Amino acid sequence: MSRTTALCSCVAATGLMALGCALYSFTGGRTALVNNVHVSVFENETPEFGIEEALTKGIIEGFLDDNQIRVVEPTAAEAILSGRVVQYERRAYTFDETDRVTEYIVEIWVTANLAKQGSGGPESIWSIERQRGFGIYNADNEDEQAGQQRAIDKIGEDLLNRTIKSW
Repeated sequence: MSRTTALCSCVAATGLMALGCALYSFTGGRTALVNNVHVSVFENETPEFGIEEALTKGIIEGFLDDNQIRVVEPTAAEAILSGRVVQYERRAYTFDETDRVTEYIVEIWVTANLAKQGSGGPESIWSIERQRGFGIYNADNEDEQAGQQRAIDKIGEDLLNRTIKSW
């Protein structure tokens, strides 16, 4: 094969690959179960003060950042997301050679329900009995709030995914 033929073949293959990529999208089609949602303040069944407000705020921020489903007031909502914080735990996670704690883990468990508003009353779209979120933080240069926020972010991501994915 001549050098010119090889060059033409390479250019043609590159062009076909570029055309194929132009027709493909890495973002999926809209699969959300609802168009808008109201996130009620989660109830707190734990002794951890303020966790319900931090969790609710984190979930709302996750929906807002994702921007696929609008967060609205309850009277304008197609569905209501509600839930309860049922367990909160912080414990040592890793140790160094002298048995000093180097990392802690914060675990938060919630129940959650997404209910569509209907003329006959709310109708559950999905419900979770025990969803776990966790966050690990460094004992030397972070505090419990860092682990708590990571756990909240994980729960928010899981609840969002359950709402926007049809699987």
